[in-house]
Amino acid sequence: MLLLGDADRVEILVLMDNYADVLVPSVPPVKRYVAELSEQLIAEHGLSLLIKVFRGDRCRTILMDAGLTRVGVPYNAEKLGVNFREVDFFFLSHGHLDHYGALEDVLKKIGKPVTFVAHPDVFLPKYVILPNGNTRGPMILDPEKLKSLGAKLMITKSPVQLAPGTTTTGEVERTTDFEKGFPVMYTIKDDKLVRDEILDDQSLVIRLRKEGLVVISGCAHAGIINTILHAQKITGTKKVYAVIGGFHLSGAPDTTINKTIEMFREIDPTYIIPMHCTGFKAISRISTELREKFVLSTVGMRVILPSPT
Repeated sequence: MLLLGDADRVEILVLMDNYADVLVPSVPPVKRYVAELSEQLIAEHGLSLLIKVFRGDRCRTILMDAGLTRVGVPYNAEKLGVNFREVDFFFLSHGHLDHYGALEDVLKKIGKPVTFVAHPDVFLPKYVILPNGNTRGPMILDPEKLKSLGAKLMITKSPVQLAPGTTTTGEVERTTDFEKGFPVMYTIKDDKLVRDEILDDQSLVIRLRKEGLVVISGCAHAGIINTILHAQKITGTKKVYAVIGGFHLSGAPDTTINKTIEMFREIDPTYIIPMHCTGFKAISRISTELREKFVLSTVGMRVILPSPT
């Protein structure tokens, strides 16, 4: 169990997600992006979150993932007034292109040495092989290129503390019987094409002083419930305040969505904010069956926790 400490509050700015909507009102814990129509943000099939963690007068800034294209995250960041030089850590949730598309450009904008935290398997070649045989890939990250752009690589399977009350999950323990991963993913190991279990999938966990855990996932390929259970285990904290990020339920069978919602009820977070790869069906189900907990994610919104009254 980690000796983690606590954070006072966290602010999460959505630099990239799959959905944009200028008409959704701001309701705590969320402040929506508001601008002239000519100043709208880009949405794409990707994720990027700028996370500021506060304790007392101290703040640490973590950039988690960098979207799909080279255009989206830098453009949105400029419109949102983000100063990338304030970033203390870059955390890559896993080695899929929709999470590192703008990484090189972002590292250039950070413009200084920055700690880059990831699992060693992010550097494996990644392929998508569809049931009809169509293949996409490889997706390959070059560690030497990242180092040349200022990334100080911290590559580990273990949890890493990044800020007060804040840790990566490390490699997520897989214990549920209904979260089956992403079977179309493959990689190369020992010169052989094999099923990729996506062991590089990690999340962030922030423990707020009074409210409990904030679990922030990239895609939760390990399963969002597995991820929450693992976060509870490594922190020794049962209470979950918010679950945010991609839950990778797009295309999942109803049985998996049903069990996920059942487990959400049991875990009982105050807020559930599905993003990115969660999928329309699962988001719709969560929004109706867990309505009092659900928050719609839109590009440019700020999630402020604990929620201001």
